Amino acid sequence: MNKITKEQIFSGLIQFLSVVMIILVPLIYSTKNGASEMELLLVYAFAIVAFLIATFLQIMIHEAGHLVFGLASGYGFNSFRIGSLMLQKTNEGLKWKRLNIAGTAGQCLMTPPSTDETYQYPYKLYHLGGIMMNGIVSLPALLIAYIFKNNTYVFTFFFALAIYGITLILVNGIPMKIGQVANDGYNVISLGKEKAAMRAVWTSLWINAYSTNGIRLKDMPKEWFEHIDGDSHNSLVLSHRVLKANRDFDARLYAKAKEEITTLLENKDLIGLYRNLLLIDSLTIDLMEKGKEADISVLDEPSMKAVLKQMKNYPAILRMQYALAKLYDEDEAKATKIKEQFEKIKRSYPSEGDIVAEIELMEDIEKMG
Repeated sequence: MNKITKEQIFSGLIQFLSVVMIILVPLIYSTKNGASEMELLLVYAFAIVAFLIATFLQIMIHEAGHLVFGLASGYGFNSFRIGSLMLQKTNEGLKWKRLNIAGTAGQCLMTPPSTDETYQYPYKLYHLGGIMMNGIVSLPALLIAYIFKNNTYVFTFFFALAIYGITLILVNGIPMKIGQVANDGYNVISLGKEKAAMRAVWTSLWINAYSTNGIRLKDMPKEWFEHIDGDSHNSLVLSHRVLKANRDFDARLYAKAKEEITTLLENKDLIGLYRNLLLIDSLTIDLMEKGKEADISVLDEPSMKAVLKQMKNYPAILRMQYALAKLYDEDEAKATKIKEQFEKIKRSYPSEGDIVAEIELMEDIEKMG
């Protein structure tokens, strides 16, 4: 079990305090104004609803901030996601897609301006745009709450909107890693310090744009994946190396991909989600090469079980489970059910390049079975 860090404690405490304030402050105001027990119960219920709505709105506002300030910096729109619902730009126009990534409530992905080998491109406004927009909305919301302090329900809603916005500013703005995942403030500092991190972000954003339009990793510019240097403890640099391993896996360079995956897994700074997805690729290779002799014990790890549950419709996970059913369990009925599930989700999955690669790989697995 991973040790809980002080950053996780701080983030959790901030989140907890925001909930307490959003619920407790309106109740205190109502009590002072002589509210009855029934009225206090209604205020309590409304405060919970206000918190849920404020959470959704501020997450949307945060991602909208990345979009607005990204566009102002010369970035191009690629996708905007809240929860699992995604609006995506493709060569055929805007389309609605579905994507659920464990540990994320939303994401706005854009393509940065072209650059040369120095990788000097604007990054601060795009990365900090989320918390800037939270601030732009939260301050007026706090003012409105104060103006309507005698109207319990108006006060409660705008107070909740302001407090949760400030919460996102603190959690995303104070530079820190929360469970190995760097927040916006931490990423901006990393980008300012290291060229390799600038290259990693630029490359990953363009890879995402290419994949959206059906281009596979193995067919993308080779130079994007060569000579990856920089701090091996930097999460942005590590993500670039993960993409390199993904590309070799897509190119069916399995021995090379396995070697890279092994090296990455030894790095304690590797984000947990990356670790589990790499393990899934590695297990797929083992199943294809060893069949029933493959070691599948990694599937019993708690973190792996959590990812398999949270991202059960992720193509790579379905592909691994298909290989497991086909080549290890030799269960045709189970394999057919998994393939039907894959066929169902592939139409709404945003990365067409990944889907093309997974279809080919599943066809290879089917031939082996």
